[in-house]
Amino acid sequence: SPRGEPYLEKEYWLDRAAPRLIRRVLFRDPDGSVRLDSQLGDYELLDAAGPRLPHLMSAEWPADGTSLRFRISKWTLFPQLNADSPQFTTPPECGPDRT
Repeated sequence: SPRGEPYLEKEYWLDRAAPRLIRRVLFRDPDGSVRLDSQLGDYELLDAAGPRLPHLMSAEWPADGTSLRFRISKWTLFPQLNADSPQFTTPPECGPDRT
C-alpha cells in the first residue's frame, strides 16, 4: 500500500473439488476495494490430454460500472507461442518505452 502496509492484490477463487478450476479472480486496490472482478466458466478440455480452458469469461470494473463478457467457441494451440512470448508480457513488465 502507499503507507508500506501489505495488502491482498489478487484473490483466486477455486472449485472445492478436483480438478480445482479457477472460477473467479479479484484484483484489489491497496484499500481493499475490488478494482476488477473476473469470472471464468464453461471449462472444456483442449484435447484428450488437456488442459481445461474456460469458454466463458466476464470482467467487471465496479468503480465505473464497466463490464465485458465474451465466449470462446474454440481454442487453438500454437506450439511456437510460450510463456516468454511478447503476447504474455504484462504492462508493468513492458516499461514506459514498450506500451
